[in-house]
Amino acid sequence: MQTASLYAQLNREFFRDRLPVYRVRFRQFDRPGQEGECKPTARTILLATPLKGDPQKLRQVLLHEMCHIGSPGHGLRFQAKLARLAANGESWAEELRRELADR
Repeated sequence: MQTASLYAQLNREFFRDRLPVYRVRFRQFDRPGQEGECKPTARTILLATPLKGDPQKLRQVLLHEMCHIGSPGHGLRFQAKLARLAANGESWAEELRRELADR
């Protein structure tokens, strides 16, 4: 599945089509371990190139970056979006939300 289609599917499934259209691109990041980045002014989500080979991880990182739309950083608004993902079956989102809440 192409990333634009995946973005549209996840937007419909988890955000009720309320997120604006974003471009999704792959790139190599300079920072070790970085898997994604949301650039709201450019309406672009960047994903680490190695994610192309791991559909489940790609989905997770894309959802994570989609949560940043309208919610920069990992504060309460971002955590609330993670909680909604978790309530809809994304168990990784609850684990991340708890980790962020404990900081």
